[in-house]
Amino acid sequence: HNGRLTLGAGKRQQLSRAQQKMLLQYYSDHYPLVEIVDISTMSPQQGAVFLTTTVYVHDYLVLDGRRITPSRGVGWKAPNSIIQINLGNTRYVGELRAIITHRQVNIQESQHLVHVEWFIDLANMDTSAWEPYPELEVKFWEYNTYQDPLVSGPPALIPASYIQSQACRVTIKKFPVRPQGYETGDSDNARHENSASVPRKIWATTGLTRRPSTSLSTPSRSLFMCSLLTSSPSSCSSRSDDEDEDDEDISTSVGSSSKP
Repeated sequence: HNGRLTLGAGKRQQLSRAQQKMLLQYYSDHYPLVEIVDISTMSPQQGAVFLTTTVYVHDYLVLDGRRITPSRGVGWKAPNSIIQINLGNTRYVGELRAIITHRQVNIQESQHLVHVEWFIDLANMDTSAWEPYPELEVKFWEYNTYQDPLVSGPPALIPASYIQSQACRVTIKKFPVRPQGYETGDSDNARHENSASVPRKIWATTGLTRRPSTSLSTPSRSLFMCSLLTSSPSSCSSRSDDEDEDDEDISTSVGSSSKP
């Protein structure tokens, strides 16, 4: 519906109660002067209109030439469902769950929206190794954990036009930092070897923001990220998101050091 963003064909569906609540909140935030009420409201105020309870659901969207497909939950996880936005000078990354178009009485424009579950920022992570490479847009997140939109982070439902770009995600294992002077063969250290070597899974993402003069193609960016994370780029594989096929999340590990 604009130069950067197009939506796939839509199929008409009834909104669930949870989706209706999200849409009511969306219209309250974005169109506060239009009184839109829940269909269960017994005595709406004069001038109020009921929420339209049908929506068009899209299988995918294309942003800057990249196809983005929603994940449908645990049983159907789309590898190209990760997106990022900038909101209030903060970068957020999340997993796309749905793409919808909603048409509401008293709102002239159709609303092209995405439902996103937002990742939780990983605290106390040393990211100095990636500071020389801002074009990679490397961020770290709690593994398999999402923000509660009622408590923190962006709303779950946002305009599709808010999407800055697609992102790619890898799962890595972060080992605890061993103290200075630690030696593997030391008998005192050996007693603590098991607990000290238990890795923690985390997520890392890199942005795929399209830049006119970028020096790194998508495969090169992904491989470069892997090399920074693992010092072994041969253990990672990637392909351009411009292709129809997409890789699953890459699983690898990061050794113990003062860097991640």
